[in-house]
Amino acid sequence: MTSDVSALVEQVARSAGDLPSAISLPPRSYTSPEFYEFERDAVFGDSWLYLCHVSEVASPGDVLPITVAGEPLVVTRDQSGEIHVLSSLCRHRSYPVIAEPANTRSLRCPYHYWSYGLDGRLQNAPSMDPAHRLADLKATYCLPSFPVEIWQGFVFTHLGDDPEPLWPTLERLAPEFAAHRTSEMVVGGGLVLKDQPWNWKNMMENALEAYHTSFIHRGYHENAPARLVEFLDFDPDTENGIMRYAPFLQEDGGFLQEDGKAAFPVIDGLTKEQRSRVVYAAVPPTMFVSMKPDSMMVFRITPDAHDRLTHSVTWLFPPATVQMPEFDELMAKLRGFFDVINGQDAEANANMFAGLSARNAARGPFSPQEATLPQLNGWLLRRYRAALRKADR
Repeated sequence: MTSDVSALVEQVARSAGDLPSAISLPPRSYTSPEFYEFERDAVFGDSWLYLCHVSEVASPGDVLPITVAGEPLVVTRDQSGEIHVLSSLCRHRSYPVIAEPANTRSLRCPYHYWSYGLDGRLQNAPSMDPAHRLADLKATYCLPSFPVEIWQGFVFTHLGDDPEPLWPTLERLAPEFAAHRTSEMVVGGGLVLKDQPWNWKNMMENALEAYHTSFIHRGYHENAPARLVEFLDFDPDTENGIMRYAPFLQEDGGFLQEDGKAAFPVIDGLTKEQRSRVVYAAVPPTMFVSMKPDSMMVFRITPDAHDRLTHSVTWLFPPATVQMPEFDELMAKLRGFFDVINGQDAEANANMFAGLSARNAARGPFSPQEATLPQLNGWLLRRYRAALRKADR
């Protein structure tokens, strides 16, 4: 490990801990290609990674390719209904076996037609004999598989060796996800925004903190003002879920209607308190969600380089909601609102990332409305230091 990376990790220590003493992360932790390569192992190679909701691979044969920090993966549901997470790189020449979501009985590499079952087992490798018998290849080569944990309807995987279970580290989040019945939800819409020109931490920070919503979202976020936000405790040594509450000014609130009410039917079973707030939560490094009384929006944040990421958005609803005759019309309205808010956030993220490359880039104090950011930094610091210790062995 280079001295520059080690020095940056120690600088991160000033960004974690108590809010009054914490300051923002060192600029080079965003802008350094070397530090990003360090994060590929320290963070993305040693954390549970959110990939999708189970309804995105609802039927046997459904496959969903996802690349996380340069690692091409594919989520599959085999004919027995079991969900797998596999490397999508062919064992012959490392060519991706699939590029787009599909429903199929096998994964066939487009390059030389090696094919695999949805459990990763090799099925065929044409024109390899007499040098290599197919039976021998089947015994030797298969797509690497990774552990799968399905939590509250969301599929997670881990690229490391023998990881500890995820679910005990999300106990603070579990009651909110269970109340919103996320495991029963289905996809109502989604989009993928590629080549977003900023660091993945810029994206996670912007999503987690409330401070900016009073300013860049002025005129759009007044129904859940930042001054009312409630922050929860977080232990970076034992937890993987960071959460805050944004109370609405009224019960069954929303952002789409002029009267400030939810546009879609409110989810059954929510308490009065839950019907009166937005829950913003993250399971770093790839998942951020906003849970409203009527629906849920999920971000999958996957870096492609130190200065580029892919932002995938999924909207989830109770099954009855997506069957409503007016659902498409309401969904179009939701997409229009998202385009405005996301456009404002995108401009902020791009400008901040550009500023972090400047000679006079700053490390400033946090507002009380940014209390989730020292929590995120504590989560990062734990992984950074663990990776340094591992490298020194």
